[in-house]
Amino acid sequence: MPSLEDRQIRSVLDSVADRHPDGTIPRYYYAEGFLFAVACVPALIPPSAWLDRLGITRNLADCSEKEIESYIGALMVLYNRVNDGVMDEDLEAVMTAPFADRPLDNIADGCPVQQWCAGMWNGAAAFLVEEALIRKHRPGPKSEAEQEVTRTFHLVLGAISYFASEKQREKFHEGLPPDTMGRLAGAYADGFPGLLETCVTFRSLPPLPPEAFEASPFTRRRAKEKRSRKGGRT
Repeated sequence: MPSLEDRQIRSVLDSVADRHPDGTIPRYYYAEGFLFAVACVPALIPPSAWLDRLGITRNLADCSEKEIESYIGALMVLYNRVNDGVMDEDLEAVMTAPFADRPLDNIADGCPVQQWCAGMWNGAAAFLVEEALIRKHRPGPKSEAEQEVTRTFHLVLGAISYFASEKQREKFHEGLPPDTMGRLAGAYADGFPGLLETCVTFRSLPPLPPEAFEASPFTRRRAKEKRSRKGGRT
């Protein structure tokens, strides 16, 4: 059962999000999933970086100063709780979104698990995927933990994508009949603790040196794509 503090955090985040029906302000479960991905990165991600990625500052521009302080304050409390949960390997602290008894209900748009996985998916895309690719393909010896994480991380993304959105589900699981979708949703739900453990293990790895990112073809490709998008703006 969620603690009083968790219920208060959820109330603050969701009440502000409800006043932005365009979806630009993250709701509680989305934020929790996103922050779980942030907390699993071995190197500390400063709040300014993940707040910017969430678009908090610019999307709260039309809110009162009190509302902004309340929302960001609640978000920081949630971050500290999730971060502590990752460090303590407390899986109940990093994901409070409840799974429904009927497997297909967990892929319904807007349900708690869907929101959490959408946040986790976008947080991973922002901060974890590139690092996982670099670790997988970089030369040199790897610890047993690093080998296991890089070997299984794509399985984590596959499961997260299934719940995250219909678009991602169709991309990775195109053409599945409803009964198969239900069985797969149930299997993914049953295996979720193991998927979370893989991500938590990611946090225990030693941070990569900056030069590993600078030398990575993945980093260079992303920078090139970013410059291309910027150049295409009118």
